[in-house]
Amino acid sequence: GKLFTELWTNDVGGFPLPTGCYYGPEYKDQPGILDDGSLEVVPAYREYFVMFDPQQGLKHTCLDYRTNRMGPCTYMLVINARIGAGLVDVDDELVGIYSMCDGTKAECGPYVSMADVIEYGMGKPPAVAAAGDPSFAQLRAARIAPRGSEWSTLPNPYAFEADAVLEGGRREVLSLDIRAWVEDPATPITRNSILRVFFTPFGAWDLGRTGNCLATCVAAEGTSCSDGRGGNTSTCQLVEVTNGEVSRLMPMPRNVLYVQYPRQMDELYNRSDAHVLAVDALTLPSQGFFPRSFLAMLTDPQDRSPSTSRTNLLSRVPRYGTTQGKILIEGQASSGPMPFIAYRDNELVLRFVLGATLRSLPVLPPPPGPQDGFFAGEASNTTSTTTTTTTPQAIYVAPPYIEVTLPEGYTCNLDGKGGARTIGAQELFGRDENGDGFKDNFNQSLGNGVWTAAGRRCRFTLDLFAQIWAKQVFFLQIKVSNPATSLLKDDPRNVWQITIRGSGGAELGPPTTFITLEEERTDIGWAGNLAVLTPLQQEVLQTTEFGMGRVAYLNIFFSAVHTMKNESYIIVDAPDDFDFGAACQVGDLDEGIYSDWEGLAWGEDLVGERARTYTIGQNPNCSGDNWKRLVRSPVPSTDFTRARIRVTRPLLTGTFYGFKLRVRNARAYSIEQHDLWKLWIVSPEGYFVDGSIRSVVFNEPRAGGSEPVSIYDRSWAVYKRPLNSSDLSVRFDGSAAVLPTQSAIMTAVLSLYPLMVSEDGGLVNVRFIAPVGYTFEPFSSDGFFGTIPGVTCETLCVLDARPRVLYNNELL
Repeated sequence: GKLFTELWTNDVGGFPLPTGCYYGPEYKDQPGILDDGSLEVVPAYREYFVMFDPQQGLKHTCLDYRTNRMGPCTYMLVINARIGAGLVDVDDELVGIYSMCDGTKAECGPYVSMADVIEYGMGKPPAVAAAGDPSFAQLRAARIAPRGSEWSTLPNPYAFEADAVLEGGRREVLSLDIRAWVEDPATPITRNSILRVFFTPFGAWDLGRTGNCLATCVAAEGTSCSDGRGGNTSTCQLVEVTNGEVSRLMPMPRNVLYVQYPRQMDELYNRSDAHVLAVDALTLPSQGFFPRSFLAMLTDPQDRSPSTSRTNLLSRVPRYGTTQGKILIEGQASSGPMPFIAYRDNELVLRFVLGATLRSLPVLPPPPGPQDGFFAGEASNTTSTTTTTTTPQAIYVAPPYIEVTLPEGYTCNLDGKGGARTIGAQELFGRDENGDGFKDNFNQSLGNGVWTAAGRRCRFTLDLFAQIWAKQVFFLQIKVSNPATSLLKDDPRNVWQITIRGSGGAELGPPTTFITLEEERTDIGWAGNLAVLTPLQQEVLQTTEFGMGRVAYLNIFFSAVHTMKNESYIIVDAPDDFDFGAACQVGDLDEGIYSDWEGLAWGEDLVGERARTYTIGQNPNCSGDNWKRLVRSPVPSTDFTRARIRVTRPLLTGTFYGFKLRVRNARAYSIEQHDLWKLWIVSPEGYFVDGSIRSVVFNEPRAGGSEPVSIYDRSWAVYKRPLNSSDLSVRFDGSAAVLPTQSAIMTAVLSLYPLMVSEDGGLVNVRFIAPVGYTFEPFSSDGFFGTIPGVTCETLCVLDARPRVLYNNELL
């Protein structure tokens, strides 16, 4: 903020955030010896360095935000500097500019070998104003106002607003009135004098696409502004502050207004009034700026004898979309790794672009002495070729800040200094989708300040002299505690906002919401808010085949939490190497599951224990995907670990649903298979609503209470080979069935035969799961026999260990 006041680029990604800035010692060249034997007086110079991370620096080809076309990258650095008196020639080198790299080719860029200095160029002044006639008029003040406004009632500061919107809303224009006063009315502004106004920030303003503009002179009362041709037009041009060789090579912002007074206007002697220069259809910047005054410069008809002054205070509220916040989409439910209600430490990466520059500077008060009355509460700040100024004492006020406000119920928790480091962010910062050798997203986090958190607000406060430039991209990593109740993506309360405040709490428009749901559809990979999910109830997932690589059908049950509209989605996620196929197959379970329970005809109750199980509708549509696929990546052609099922009936809260889904089992066992089965409910718009808070269990009683400690008690996984017992049967007391009754009233002895294994000596446990409602009692009298007398062999075919009972219906 002390040295650089602006860093601008035409790159749509903004000026890359430097990783550091430093300067070297003061140097002087070896002086020569003059004719009189004395040493030549040589100026001192100093080197300033701006550093960037590898592959995150200056580029040669950019997407120009002004034209939306690829072309050369243009960079502009605006520096605070005091020009020495010895500068007299436009060929003098003010600044020597070097692009350098001290790393490898991969670090420096695709077209650079390992090198020190890559390029060198000279920064020359576009023009040098001559001193001219010291008796020429000296500028005292200048004032800018909207066309036709009442000067006496003009607010201070005045906020620029558009007069018209052109080109389908892409361009805003306004017309201005400009007045200038001189120090001594006895030396007035003469005919053909030139007035320049420097519109800042320089990178924000581009006053017109061509160098032409239309200006007329509105005469003070009782005087004339004739141009000698029967009119009152003034010569008007729009030029670049960098007007020179660089502007001829590539388009630069036209940020200087050049107006020449008419050739036959009346010169106003001994008057406090002034002619008005009325300028039409200047282009407004999309970005905003806090109250500031512009520099005005008056020169004589030969463009000499310059004097300068400041205008009244002016500001601009950023146009919609220039300040932007959005959230990186991560996690299976696109709402971070911890998307459920009341969960803590849901780790998120946020991306920001500011629509206005924030500078943390002390405020300079007006100098002591009587004020001239032109601008209430402002210093005159007039300078000319013959005046000097005294630096007043600075006043330190509350520094600028950026504040992120989350919806009600959230708590913001910062992670370190806010730098983005999650797995998804690592992929984000490694992207090079256009193949230009530079990262598409620079991992830029703010450093010259401090992040603080309070409730649902996170705030970054700038250090003294720190600066964040408009259009600059930076990232923030936060950990949030989710609300205690669910929050849908399309809930009107689900609003994330960013607020920027200048020094002393100065406002520049209302808080800005993150990107809208409509904007999310074109800004792939980013979200404007997150859904807070409710855990699903009583979900169960059972397979008909455990063998590696075998085709199986999954029997899936769940109880709906939210009522969902027709054509909502059910999503089933499987561990790696399971494959549902591109066009997955989904259907109904056995008909009896939907129509009968305990031998009674049900259907009277829609919810509760007496409710029947329902299908998910006729002819549901199913498509395959991979749940680990990044949202910007194409749909895969293999490894379909996600089944996306569009249901053809509404889902009702508390109602049970069941369906079957075809899958090709994984071809090898992995312990992760016990922990990666998930079920999600998604709205017709594609927004996640409910889901499995943990891996879906195989046996429904396991779902009660906390998650099973043993990973093998959670979800199912493949076996090395299927059980070698094609005619395995289960018999109750020698009969094929048992009458439905309560276990406390009648018990049965169960025989399992033949149980045959494929390898000797490798068996550790045998697990047997009965339907829900059965209870094993192996420790009762005659409760367990490790053999079947007269059927199995009596020596090597005996199971000696008495089994353990898990969850009533599960025997180990």
